[in-house]
Amino acid sequence: MELATLANYPIGGMLSGTSRFVNLLANKVDGLPAGEYTLQAVITPVQDLDETDTENNTVTTLVGGQAITVVSAQPFVDLRGAFRSESLPANIVAGQRLYGLVVVDITNGGNVPLPLTQRVNIT
Repeated sequence: MELATLANYPIGGMLSGTSRFVNLLANKVDGLPAGEYTLQAVITPVQDLDETDTENNTVTTLVGGQAITVVSAQPFVDLRGAFRSESLPANIVAGQRLYGLVVVDITNGGNVPLPLTQRVNIT
């Protein structure tokens, strides 16, 4: 599945041993179907070019020797809670008022943002 195309990009005059950085904007308006995708770039000369090695014209993105995989999943929200701190007394007398601060960390572990008007109850 093609995410970006850059046609007729000028690289004429590149000296031997030099590189040129090319920024591509990956833009798939209708999104990706669920699955795993490996990023790959294929460089194809527009004019005839007598290359000694055309096998290296296809590159798969690697980090630490591992291919980078883009995972596309159905949109989901996953709220998670964790206690971060509390300032409650360790001991109280039965019937005595309990008073203190408890910090709950709420995380959206999903892959889409929550609606701007989303609210939660914490009990």
